[in-house]
Amino acid sequence: MKKLVISAVLALAAGSASALEVGVTGHRNYDTDLNAVGVTVSQSFKRLDLTAGFDRTTKDSKVDRWSLVGGLDLIKLGDAKVAVKAGAVHVDAKGGPSGLAGVAGLGMKLPLDKKFTATVDVLHQWGEPAVKAFDGNVVMLGVKYKF
Repeated sequence: MKKLVISAVLALAAGSASALEVGVTGHRNYDTDLNAVGVTVSQSFKRLDLTAGFDRTTKDSKVDRWSLVGGLDLIKLGDAKVAVKAGAVHVDAKGGPSGLAGVAGLGMKLPLDKKFTATVDVLHQWGEPAVKAFDGNVVMLGVKYKF
């Protein structure tokens, strides 16, 4: 899965003629009581966004998540855009189980200026039996920088 995410990031970077964004995120899974911080790389294609990301929990039990999530813009509210999102996540608990999970939900992007954008995503994660313990509702806050 890591190779898939890295390949997607490189393909996005190589084929980007516009709107490559790099971001930082913080998220909270309210069902597992885990917080995480991470980085993202995104590419926009008209109404479609493709985001590759990595995040790690901040508690004693280290859980890494590698993700590839697509977003399709639904509506525009002033400068903000609301999108439906879906994708795949590879969950790797250090010293524990690892496996795949799906995510789906809604996201919002609010431009702060020409280069910076604030993001809010509300996603639900469903994992295979090995990583079902990490399933739950996730709220992510982030800031992206557009090149």
